[in-house]
Amino acid sequence: MDYTHVLLCVLLHLHLTGMTVCGVAVEEKDFLMITKPDYMTSFGPLGLSISGPDAVTVGVPCSFVCLALCSPECSYTVGVDEHIRDGIEVAFTLKRWVSSKTVTCTGRNNVTGRSSTVRKTLRILEGPVNVSITKQTFTSGHSQRFLCSATCKPSCNYTWMINGDVIAGYGDEVVISPIVEDIVGVLICKATNSMSGLFITATQKINVLGRHNKSMSERPELLLVLFACLMSGFSVVSP
Repeated sequence: MDYTHVLLCVLLHLHLTGMTVCGVAVEEKDFLMITKPDYMTSFGPLGLSISGPDAVTVGVPCSFVCLALCSPECSYTVGVDEHIRDGIEVAFTLKRWVSSKTVTCTGRNNVTGRSSTVRKTLRILEGPVNVSITKQTFTSGHSQRFLCSATCKPSCNYTWMINGDVIAGYGDEVVISPIVEDIVGVLICKATNSMSGLFITATQKINVLGRHNKSMSERPELLLVLFACLMSGFSVVSP
């Protein structure tokens, strides 16, 4: 009896397990062997992959998981750079910036002896940290100029606000010009990492006087008019 014939008979008489199949007495254990041969029960590792972010930030915890399709269940080793250990997961927190890190995962089928290895190179981000606002000297009129600085890898984007209202700035710089009303309150710089989206803010109290609040010394045109009026008065009453 050829293999095709046996397989056809098994399909036709599936419900007759333990009885005669195609004229052959078949025990239940033999039937299972026919329908599920050894080469079908052991496979993998297939589709081995590392689950986790492509970039990590200094000071922020992260974790990575190694998985594959495997029968029976594969054994795994996983680690960062040269630090490899048994298991499917590795977790760590970077304490300082480095150029890159590499996560390595290996899955092994202990029955077939087959194994597979994958690697994931991580991009390392930093910040924003050490965010601060510095007031700069500005001689054009009576405007005030502020600079915002932060440690960021890659670069940060900056948003400026006064008392919670967004104002126009030029990246890490903002110039506040006096208007009719006084500008009193809190200047806020929000620094956002351009890749991770993490952000932090710095604040600075400000008090920019409007034009109507300038002192007499700041208004030479008014002093000149007053002086002319006084001189005119003296000329009228003099003998």
